Amino acid sequence: MKTKLSKFTPCWRRTIVPAAVLSGLLSLLWLAPLPALALSPDLRDGIAAYNKGDYKEAVSHLSAALSQDFNNAVLHYYLANSFVNLGQKDSAIREFRIAYALEPEKEAGKLSKLALKYLGAESGEAAPEKKAPTPPPKTAEELKREAAMQKLKEQLSRDSELNQKLANQSAESTSRHGNASVDAQRQAILEGLRYYRRGRLQQLPMPQDAARQLELLKSLWEGQASAQYQQAEQRRLELEKTAQNLNELMQDKRKSGHKLVPESSNLYIRTYKSHKEEGKASDKASDKASEKASDKASDKASEKASDKANDKSK
Repeated sequence: MKTKLSKFTPCWRRTIVPAAVLSGLLSLLWLAPLPALALSPDLRDGIAAYNKGDYKEAVSHLSAALSQDFNNAVLHYYLANSFVNLGQKDSAIREFRIAYALEPEKEAGKLSKLALKYLGAESGEAAPEKKAPTPPPKTAEELKREAAMQKLKEQLSRDSELNQKLANQSAESTSRHGNASVDAQRQAILEGLRYYRRGRLQQLPMPQDAARQLELLKSLWEGQASAQYQQAEQRRLELEKTAQNLNELMQDKRKSGHKLVPESSNLYIRTYKSHKEEGKASDKASDKASEKASDKASDKASEKASDKANDKSK
């Protein structure tokens, strides 16, 4: 089903409207959801930011999309409305004119013409005959930056997937190892509480202090597995933040200051070696705690079983 650009009811009548009111009225020209098109990531993110009211973020993404979708009138229309909401009238007029020149007979062009008239910069009837402006050629630096950012995004995706996979494997291994350790120690304690009386095997109940030790040990293993999941989530957030910072730095067009060289940017802010070493250290600590708890519980259980057996034999 084909959707249309939403229109507003003109409320201007040969009067000059304050800038704040102008921005509010022109914001009514926001675009309705478009038909399913192959939008570039920056254009899609720019539209999403505009619909959320984050106009600075919208300008950032939409400006970045110009190199790929310069002949898209909808792109210029969204960009123009973003400039209106930011109070940048001259930039808004420029983008409305480009949108109108690209598609004078379609809704983006018609709404742009209406906006130009309201802004006091009506393009005139000869505008449709003008040739659509050609997009500026990409510089070698822009091409290099785009290639570098694409590699960084792909690397980020691979890192995130691998990080989550390793975290799941580590947490599952910790959980299995912990359950097996607790079960083995429970059986060992119960074995120490068995004795024969008159040729029949007797089983003493688990002492309360031994049961508490086992529950504490089980909680330690569960806490370790949970911590591994939390560490993986923290790494994922760090990776995303690093990629975002790199993107902002490489798109910085200020003439002064040092330029960031994409090839020297290192997205790997941590290694999986440290992740494995942390896991080994944690396992070692848990094993020591497990052995200590087991020895303590077993000694108490054996002592109690021995005393009871001696009393009965007497």
